[in-house]
Amino acid sequence: MGIVVFLTLILAVIDVGQIMYIKSSLSDRVQQALRRAAVEPHDDAAIRNLVLYGQPEALADPRFSFLRLAPENVLVERAGGQLRISIVNYRYELVSPWFEPLAPRAVTAAVPLEYQATAGESGRQAR
Repeated sequence: MGIVVFLTLILAVIDVGQIMYIKSSLSDRVQQALRRAAVEPHDDAAIRNLVLYGQPEALADPRFSFLRLAPENVLVERAGGQLRISIVNYRYELVSPWFEPLAPRAVTAAVPLEYQATAGESGRQAR
């Protein structure tokens, strides 16, 4: 009985660590794409490719996307004066099936559309 509890705890630690790592990585990739889209005008497909591949152009082989993201997982929206990038319905591949319901389903970040970095204002919002 003790070994079952111990193994369950070990699996829980592994799964929670994996969830935290993946969520952090996805959030970082979305923020990088937002930063680049804020200073360099891109269309929605190029922004989606920034999240998927780390570059505005799509790769010839889509199997090499970041953390096995698919294009349908990345939403790019321009509404309410904001550019919003979301990763939705990402399927976490965990060691145990018990912790998948705890995994976050969406990662979202946004930046105002009127944000334009100029040569002297890099990183600040233009007023």
